Formats: sequence, structure tokens, C-alpha cells
Amino acid sequence: MKTSLRPLGAVFAATLAAGLLLAGLLTAPGPAMAGKQISDQEKQIIERYFAKNPGDTSDKAMPKGMDKKLARGGTLPPGIKKTRLPTKLASKLPERPKNEEFVIVDEDVVLIDTATGIILDMLEKSKMR
Repeated sequence: MKTSLRPLGAVFAATLAAGLLLAGLLTAPGPAMAGKQISDQEKQIIERYFAKNPGDTSDKAMPKGMDKKLARGGTLPPGIKKTRLPTKLASKLPERPKNEEFVIVDEDVVLIDTATGIILDMLEKSKMR
């Protein structure tokens, strides 16, 4: 009689994932990002700043097709140029937790979790007009 190990592997993987979740070593994408969005106040400050300073976004365009890979809950693709917000803008924004940072990618403002690299939220230039 032949037995398959596949079901055991799936059970092991599910048990391991559940254990890591309980231990806090692994986070579920939905709840971990809950509430970690760009607030309306932050959006207004960012939009006003770039309306007055349109040239302060990144000077290097993203490679073709990479813009489609930027999405909330995803991660920044390796090698993508990101820059810090201009000091003048960053000083106007409310303080964020230490593991959250605003960066500029292409012409979009992206809020990332610095510990995991996960994109928490983004404000696309096309929506800043």
C-alpha cells in the first residue's frame, strides 16, 4: 500500500504558519495594515506642497511596467530608486511610528513599513492634482 506525503506536508505548513502567527513572527497582510494609511490631513499637506513645488518629485522615471507592480500590500521591487520627502514637506507632516516612512518613488508618495518593505499606502501623482 502506497501512501502520499503531500497531505502531511500541507498540514505541516498550515500548522507552522498558525504557530508563527500566534508567536507574532508572521503577520497576516490584512489586519497588519489596518489603520496604516495616509490620513486625509497628510494627503492635503502633501497635495498642497506638490502643487506649489511640482519639481520636487523624483527625477528618474521608473522602468516601463514597474509602476504596475507598486500596490498597497505589495513590496517595492528591488532596485527601484526611492528618495526621502523634501525636508520642508516632511517637517509639516504629523509624526509617524518609527517603522513607517514616506518615500517618493517616481512621482508617487509611498508609505512603507521600513521593517518589512511592505507598501502600506500610496498617493499617486495623478491623484494629487
